[in-house]
Amino acid sequence: NRILRAVRAAVFLFVLALMILGLDKSLKLIQEDNLCPRYYEYPKDTFDVAFLGASLVMYGIYPVEMYDEYGIASYSLTTGNQSIEASYYLAKEVIEKDHPSLIVLDCSFASSDEKKMEPQYIHYITDTMPYLNKNRLDIIRNLAITDDSKPLLFPLIAFHSRWQELTYGDFLPQTKEMVYGAKITGRVNVTAPYDEAKITPGALSEQSRSSIEKIIRLCRENDTGLMLLTMPVPGKNKFFDQDGYNLRVSAAAEVDELAKKNGILHANFVGDKKNLEDLGLDLQMDAYDG
Repeated sequence: NRILRAVRAAVFLFVLALMILGLDKSLKLIQEDNLCPRYYEYPKDTFDVAFLGASLVMYGIYPVEMYDEYGIASYSLTTGNQSIEASYYLAKEVIEKDHPSLIVLDCSFASSDEKKMEPQYIHYITDTMPYLNKNRLDIIRNLAITDDSKPLLFPLIAFHSRWQELTYGDFLPQTKEMVYGAKITGRVNVTAPYDEAKITPGALSEQSRSSIEKIIRLCRENDTGLMLLTMPVPGKNKFFDQDGYNLRVSAAAEVDELAKKNGILHANFVGDKKNLEDLGLDLQMDAYDG
């Protein structure tokens, strides 16, 4: 009888856990800036290249084009407002899962000196990662600006009230039209160019420098190539003004120096005029929001 009761209890707890996980999956608000959940559907060692960074990369680089043109299988592990320190943990994640030949690290936010991230931006990363994933737990523990991490650890706590607005679509796989972690849009917002940037020293924050150096060491220890990237900013937009543009170009110049010092490539599309010209961007047709 004791064995039978124990088996019944175990079965009950197992079914209860499945129900809670199912509710959690359906109630979570999977937003367009989330890490694409499809990444974990692919077996290990599927991807040769991994992109890490913020939404500039999510919208600006399309892995399918890379595969069609060059036969390179890549995935974009990008999220909204992803800090370089958060990219460090995702670099660990992608090395453990795919051990890619190359990681491309977006340094567009290299001027930011913030290590911690608002819970909203942590949700973007961790809500679609496996529950007991070590890197997920490390991101929540080390990066979240909050006194209560339970809603990050268990998203059901954060999103339980959404039951009133659920639709049939919430019970289907949530990918928000992502393709290998990237998004493509036909929306266009005509923008105006910035003035010539004024370079100021010290724009690369110590926090960003430290995070980039950590990723350099991580890649070397795991025999993985690393390329730094600063995405282009085609024109004026709602996120920052001319001063913000000056700061980004200044930080990119210092990332150039850091890359040269460590013998790695920095594809600088914000401070290097020739690189930008080679892209052939059309400010009338190629800007989603500047």
